[in-house]
Amino acid sequence: MAAMEYRDRKSTLLEEIEPVIRGLGYSLVDFTEKRSGNNLNAGIVIYRESGITLDDCTLVHRAVLPRIEMMEETHDVYLEVSSPGMSRNIKTVEELIVFSGRRIKVLLTDESEWITGRISSAEKDSLTLKTKDDTLVVNYDTIRKAKLD
Repeated sequence: MAAMEYRDRKSTLLEEIEPVIRGLGYSLVDFTEKRSGNNLNAGIVIYRESGITLDDCTLVHRAVLPRIEMMEETHDVYLEVSSPGMSRNIKTVEELIVFSGRRIKVLLTDESEWITGRISSAEKDSLTLKTKDDTLVVNYDTIRKAKLD
């Protein structure tokens, strides 16, 4: 039951903050949280094709923090807002969709070399990657690791 409550609280926070972030012109790439007593440490990773600046992170922080404090009914919230970074490990299909058009490298389960290319599309079950020489369709279940390049 406690795990379900935790998931429900995280889902509720996401439902509240994701439209705010999107309304400001950014994509929500990742949301993490760690609770300790009444304290909440939260991390938000945002993305915009033109890049993320310190001012962007500040804007999102100022828009989102009061909402989280209100929902959590506490001011014991530490919130960090950041960009994905130059070589972010991609964790979800949703991230691949957000990063469509960007260069990535993938390591497949049956390969020892990274494949580098640009994301042409990210669908429900597969990723289309335009490499230097070819266009590959890669099933997600064959990807061991993926990173921004």
